[in-house]
Amino acid sequence: MDGGSRMNRLTHILFAIALAVSTGLLADKTRAIYALPIALSSIAPDADLRLLHRKLFHNIFVPLLISVSLLFLPPLLGVNAQLLAVSVLIGWFSHIALDAVTVKGVYPLYPLLNAKVSLGVCKSNDMLWNAVFSATSTTAILFYISKFAFS
Repeated sequence: MDGGSRMNRLTHILFAIALAVSTGLLADKTRAIYALPIALSSIAPDADLRLLHRKLFHNIFVPLLISVSLLFLPPLLGVNAQLLAVSVLIGWFSHIALDAVTVKGVYPLYPLLNAKVSLGVCKSNDMLWNAVFSATSTTAILFYISKFAFS
């Protein structure tokens, strides 16, 4: 894989974690474990790169199905099923939202509606925009860490 795709993955992960900290999902150290499913689900939609990219997994139905399914799992290793489901939703929806900013856009209601949503601000491999989103997300994460570290 080229460096651009790795940068994009990092951008998705940082954006999702920043969104999670801003919602309070990672409000204390006991919830830090949920950063992992947030990060993984923030890059999971790109599993459709070779088949129906930006449609198959870049819609609202797949993460909703996964999250609802997680609610029915028995507690695993002390993990709260509701927080796990919300973590997946935050990670996945943050990916869809970030990709909607790009020229290629996303198809959030696929397969029910084959309509693209695109703000057309940038290309997904644009190094400058990836850097801007990554830096902004990192700043939000660091602000959150400093807020709780010094309180």
